[in-house]
Amino acid sequence: MTLHPAIPTLSFAILAAASSIADETPSATTPATPVETLICKLEQRGGMPVMLINGMPQAPVMLWGGTAEMIRETIRLARPNGVRLYTTCITLPWPREGEPYDFTAVNKEFADLVRLAPDGYYMPRVSIVPPEWWRNEHPEELPVWENGGREKDDVSVTSEKWLDGAARHLDALVRHLEARWGDRIFAYHPSAMNSGEWYYTSTIWNHNDWGLRHFEPGFRDAWRQWLAARYKEIGGLNTAWGTEHAGFAAIDVPPAVRRKSTSHGLLRNPVAEREMLDFSLFQSQAITDAIRRVSAAIRGASGGRKLVHVFYGYTYELAGLQEGIVNFGHLDFERAMDERFADVWCAPMGYYDRRNGGSGTIMAPAESCAFRGQPWCNEDDLRTHLADKDTGWGRVSTLDETIWAHRRNFMTTLVHRSQIWFMPQGDTWLADAKLWDNLGRLQKLYDETNADPAPLTSDTAVIVDEASLMQISYGIEIGLPLLYDLRAQINRMGLTPELWLQSDYVKGRVSPKKFVIFLNAFSTSVADRNAIRSRLKADGSTALWFYAPGVLQPDAKTPDAAYGVRHIEALTGIRVNQLDGEQSPSMKLANGHRWSAGCGAGEPIEPDDVIRNWKSRDEAYQYRQMTWPPRAKLGPLFAVNDPQAEAFGHYAEGGAVAMASKRDDGFTSVFVGGLTLPAAVFANTA
Repeated sequence: MTLHPAIPTLSFAILAAASSIADETPSATTPATPVETLICKLEQRGGMPVMLINGMPQAPVMLWGGTAEMIRETIRLARPNGVRLYTTCITLPWPREGEPYDFTAVNKEFADLVRLAPDGYYMPRVSIVPPEWWRNEHPEELPVWENGGREKDDVSVTSEKWLDGAARHLDALVRHLEARWGDRIFAYHPSAMNSGEWYYTSTIWNHNDWGLRHFEPGFRDAWRQWLAARYKEIGGLNTAWGTEHAGFAAIDVPPAVRRKSTSHGLLRNPVAEREMLDFSLFQSQAITDAIRRVSAAIRGASGGRKLVHVFYGYTYELAGLQEGIVNFGHLDFERAMDERFADVWCAPMGYYDRRNGGSGTIMAPAESCAFRGQPWCNEDDLRTHLADKDTGWGRVSTLDETIWAHRRNFMTTLVHRSQIWFMPQGDTWLADAKLWDNLGRLQKLYDETNADPAPLTSDTAVIVDEASLMQISYGIEIGLPLLYDLRAQINRMGLTPELWLQSDYVKGRVSPKKFVIFLNAFSTSVADRNAIRSRLKADGSTALWFYAPGVLQPDAKTPDAAYGVRHIEALTGIRVNQLDGEQSPSMKLANGHRWSAGCGAGEPIEPDDVIRNWKSRDEAYQYRQMTWPPRAKLGPLFAVNDPQAEAFGHYAEGGAVAMASKRDDGFTSVFVGGLTLPAAVFANTA
């Protein structure tokens, strides 16, 4: 890899003049003679986002360290193999009113980086959680749970006092860093909330089932303000909700019982439960609005010349956590990307199917990111053979297994035109020269891709819908098997699919596909339904639909009109009926059918029993702590009763047709009433 440190850069004086945020507290440690600042940006080339440092393409392959000193031996091994990008953790200085900033710890960390990697470029991961003294003095700004418990180690994401302080202190920090090390810093990575990853804390992980969140007065007040901005007049809200509130000030957050109840079993009625749809959206937008404000502070202080990386968009991953994805706040990804609240969106590699022989899952619809020029970024925190044996989370056992897993994770990253950093959470996890021989060769593949850029092009697309995820019940009965676990089977179907948001498919942003897998198209307006069918017809595609495609119509006028099997037929072209009561979603394939090839005859196709099987899973820690198992019997379930459809599978309980296909209006429609499929069926259908 060739770096270009001599390329002219803009002076910090110009940079500072471009900033719109003034220093309110002096930084006595900022040098009198500022350094030149590099420019890092993303540019769409050949249909893929390419990272440029001072105008030159840079393979976005990074090494993370809790501190530079902690991984000094790893840095020594990485540098000869071409690694030049480093990310390190710092805490945001947060002085009391009137006190000066103390940048001692920040200065030491960057001095260590320069000493250990003098030819490197750096991205500080900045924790913006306020210090303990601030949290002690402002208990009203902390999250409150259903049982009245107060979160003492975090802050409410809607706290104006926190966000104002974070923006002000980030401005001072970034100006200080740019003045001293602006010629080496390429990006900033602000972090907050659970694990620093901008999602709400899980009750089962942290609080022994304290119940639900968001009972602090500040969250309620922000909810009221959000509703007032959305509806303008209380009459409009009352019409939408079917309520008689006297004003926005009379509205409280929905009680826990309402958040956990639904009109149609696993599904919400989008008309009758408009309040809960609004609250679900607000939970996510409260986070993305905070991200927007934090990013704006960084961009202002850096003159927009550095990238902003943010953890967000865990669409597949958080669906597997006990409370269900809607309660973790990662369902505003489309808006966050469209309005560019960050430049690069990040997450760890998926924690499912990551051990030796695993498929290397990722957490987000990566092609929706790349299309917008905002690449996805994978954090490869693989528990290598050098990690303690009881580390868990898919730890691999040998040097060869580590090398294989790194190759898998890197190629998953490269194929989706994403970024990656390697993360040794223990100081020795990557301290082996043979690992860096491997990683250095892999990085050269990214250099080659940058030299001839092109997007991932596949004849298969996997489509996930944010809006429909806000219309499912509390829990993981849908999300765990259909989004979280199913990734492993999709990854084994023999090809690499593109991963998109459904809204992008509706808007025509997805190129023609032979095979389109709609994971959760449960809620579609008439306009979206028509757009989807038009695309499928024009492309002559095969569309595979899971569970309850189109059963909800959010633009209907009444609750009765918003739900029904007629909507499923209108979307898929296949006539179905709703089964009585609740039953197992377990299915069995028809013997001898062409789509059954490679599958065990009579073997049940059903969601994994994560309570019974938790010891065999990579993320055993997560499911060991669950306070209740996913329900074995579910409702509603739907069965095919279309004489023109070809059945290829049945429900194990009762024998109704659970899987069928039909040629309809220029495309092939495949209905699967359950919540999972084996890889062989995907391959046979494609």
